[in-house]
Amino acid sequence: MATLRMLHGSLVLAGAAAGVIAAIIPPGEAAVSPGLFAAIVLADAAVSLGMLLWARRRPLDTSSPAALASSYRSLYVMSLGVSFAPTMVGFIGAILTGRAWVGLLGVGFALAGLGYLAPRIDVARRQTEITASGSPLSLESALDARGE
Repeated sequence: MATLRMLHGSLVLAGAAAGVIAAIIPPGEAAVSPGLFAAIVLADAAVSLGMLLWARRRPLDTSSPAALASSYRSLYVMSLGVSFAPTMVGFIGAILTGRAWVGLLGVGFALAGLGYLAPRIDVARRQTEITASGSPLSLESALDARGE
């Protein structure tokens, strides 16, 4: 779990850094309409949310501890990337529009997604699903055994 926590933490810090950078971009001549780019950020956030919900509905492979850890890790890393996407879109929007709020909009959605995926909370949530399915496996033990 330590590796997943470090990966998660680094993306949270990167999102916060992108927010700070976007906030200090001086207002300038907009190459693109801020309203249009805000709509793009919102669309990206909606797609990201849909992909997160899709990933959360995917069952984990409980055939063995190694398979469980591998299936969780795959879905988790994909979910982190999807959650972080609005930050990048918003950051590009802040640069192109010269408006910091466009970037901060993306950062807000990304940090909300990353908060939802906090490792300790997500592992506990997924463990409830594993137990409800009748499997005796422990996700945290499986991840710790693989050095995650």
